[in-house]
Amino acid sequence: MIISGRTLVATPGKIVPLSITSQPTTRVTVFALGTNSGEIAIGDKTISAVSGKETGMPLEAKDAITYDNEDLSKIYIDAEVAGNGVRWDAVL
Repeated sequence: MIISGRTLVATPGKIVPLSITSQPTTRVTVFALGTNSGEIAIGDKTISAVSGKETGMPLEAKDAITYDNEDLSKIYIDAEVAGNGVRWDAVL
């Protein structure tokens, strides 16, 4: 089964999980929204997109990254700009 979603960052510097509930997947591809006006950081709960403190994988608008055998609730994003985010497609 394939599920899709969208996750936005309301406050830069406050990380957000792709899902607030546990959702194990066999594969998930995360795409930075094409309308993003800043960089997204993606990774574990230690990531940051705050200028000068950047950690995690940086994604520019329309960039993508794929994870295998990950739980959506353990993948986090942060954004340089409020309202920026990602969309994702996951195979359960």
